[in-house]
Amino acid sequence: MTVTDLKNGKLNFVQSNILELPISAPYDAALCIGVLHYLKSDLEVKQFIQYLKKLLKKSSLLYLSWISDKINYYTDKFLPPTSSVNEIIQNEFNRIFQEEVIIEHQHGNHPLHKHQIEYLILKIL
Repeated sequence: MTVTDLKNGKLNFVQSNILELPISAPYDAALCIGVLHYLKSDLEVKQFIQYLKKLLKKSSLLYLSWISDKINYYTDKFLPPTSSVNEIIQNEFNRIFQEEVIIEHQHGNHPLHKHQIEYLILKIL
């Protein structure tokens, strides 16, 4: 879901594949919560972050959070390594905030399990 417009106190939301979102005007910020772990490879993560950078104005903020590979409950699924994300952003963004949190929860038919969630707030250079 993407907020594309704010006029008269009303938000316009668009549901779209982020890589297909038209770049009509640069955005002030992007919040990508729980997106990276749905991608299929380091290459897709890199393409996604590069595309986000094109969507944002210079000095804009980018917030990312994702399930990392440090506690890999989903053995059949790609989980972006923190080291890969750090490599992708190192020359393109200024890191404002970074935190790693371990959560334990149960959902669906899954037993109680843990994930390590990565949180990053970045500023475009």
